[in-house]
Amino acid sequence: MKTFLVKNLIVVFALLLGIGTMSFKVIQKQNVSEHWYKVVGGIVLDESPDGNCQDDEGTVCAVAFSEDITPPPGMTVNDAYNHGSYAGEAKRNN
Repeated sequence: MKTFLVKNLIVVFALLLGIGTMSFKVIQKQNVSEHWYKVVGGIVLDESPDGNCQDDEGTVCAVAFSEDITPPPGMTVNDAYNHGSYAGEAKRNN
């Protein structure tokens, strides 16, 4: 009986620890804001108000970063994908 209680307490503790860890990760993701930058001809340019696009369907027109960065001159879309704070992309929707 005593071993049964000890085993169950260990399982309950492990579950509580896992739930507690996951809840902190959810809170961190909710606090991340995205900063959008226009893409023209594959080059990342100045900041854009949002990820909404027009023109040619299917091509990337904006990329998002989780930090407010200043893209270096000549930063390509592939460079943006590899950046540590890359958060997503928007494609033209016409």
